Amino acid sequence: MIKFIKHLWADSWQKVAQSFWLFFGYFISQVGVQFMNMVTGFVIIRVLAKDEYADYTIINTLIPVMLMLSDNGIGTGISAIGRHIWQDNEKMGRLVNTGMMLRRKFALITFIVIGPLLGWMLYRNNAPLFTILILMLVTLTGISFQLTSAVMRMVLELRQHIKTLGKVSLAMALFRLSLVAIFSVVFHLNAFLATLASTCAIILEATYYISAVKPQIVWNAPTEPEYRTTIFSLVKQTMPLTIYFCIQGQISIWLISIFGSAHQVADIGAVTRLGIIFSTLSASYSTIMLPRFARNNGRKRLFVQFLQIVFSIVVLLAVFVVVTKLFPYPFIMLLGSKYTNMSDLLWLVMLASGFNTLAGVVYGMNLSKGWIPPAIITIPIEFLTQVALILTLNLSKTEDVLIFQCLAAIPPLVLATVFLLRRIKREAE
Repeated sequence: MIKFIKHLWADSWQKVAQSFWLFFGYFISQVGVQFMNMVTGFVIIRVLAKDEYADYTIINTLIPVMLMLSDNGIGTGISAIGRHIWQDNEKMGRLVNTGMMLRRKFALITFIVIGPLLGWMLYRNNAPLFTILILMLVTLTGISFQLTSAVMRMVLELRQHIKTLGKVSLAMALFRLSLVAIFSVVFHLNAFLATLASTCAIILEATYYISAVKPQIVWNAPTEPEYRTTIFSLVKQTMPLTIYFCIQGQISIWLISIFGSAHQVADIGAVTRLGIIFSTLSASYSTIMLPRFARNNGRKRLFVQFLQIVFSIVVLLAVFVVVTKLFPYPFIMLLGSKYTNMSDLLWLVMLASGFNTLAGVVYGMNLSKGWIPPAIITIPIEFLTQVALILTLNLSKTEDVLIFQCLAAIPPLVLATVFLLRRIKREAE
């Protein structure tokens, strides 16, 4: 019996050690990725004029919206189905091609609906007509390739090809940084060139992912009607939440665009770049922990994983809020002298970024298991909260917009957490 316990302990410890070093290696690669992205972002902030940076901020505000609407629960369906068939190359091929077919249809509808909104927001920011057209073309091209990357990445995540994911992320970040540096030195960097650099990097990423996934699955497998039906059932459940989160997630920039000025758009866009600090942790958990959470079963194991993820994010959130509150000026130096007026608000940026990251991770844990929080409860509570905040705060002030962003992130975090814990409680031991 003692020998059996020792063997079980040694085996468990070995698995923990392997998981730790795998996570640590990917985390370090993501530190490199986020560092390069941070440098790229700060170069763009410092080089672009405020009007140009306002255009760039508007584009990067609507890109996540278009990505979410083009997905609209398809990724959730792929993950929910894939966790059962991830070792079967034929079935994974059918799943990938079914997901890609559905995403192309959703993307076309999204471009038709959101494209004019992007053009209007750029026009309202006084961008010339030709600039608006080429910015829209480059942006929509990047989104198309990014949707392909997302499906390919799910295959690699489910099969835990962590090294490949890390290498591709590093290559993409380095390529984008190099392009921005070249454009800054050789040309006059503007919103178009900054967006073009991002799109070129996304195309490189999609090419790498396709080359990595293609040999692993039956690439020419037909679409599967059963998978399509399952995905559509999840799309129907997630669509109201997706549309709502599209609005809620980018509402600070939209409110500033409506109530404020181009300079305020630039201010918000610049300081929120500091939230990239949380992107490292978020990317690591999304790539390593969430697929494992999706594949795991058992109430105790899922609850322990939940506590580990939430505790680590909360600790980092507390650290960065305190640091930016006490020592804001090193961060302002990174942004440039144009943004010294934002020094007293950086801790609010960190708090909002941390709340949104934590809410996104907890929501992602739900989706990875195919658990969809009920929109009939989530949307009214969050909507009423935001209406109350809009009526209470002066949204022509940058500080109040950041306060709005912090407080608006609390209801989705609480609701996603409560729903996740209730679903875990129903799981068998």
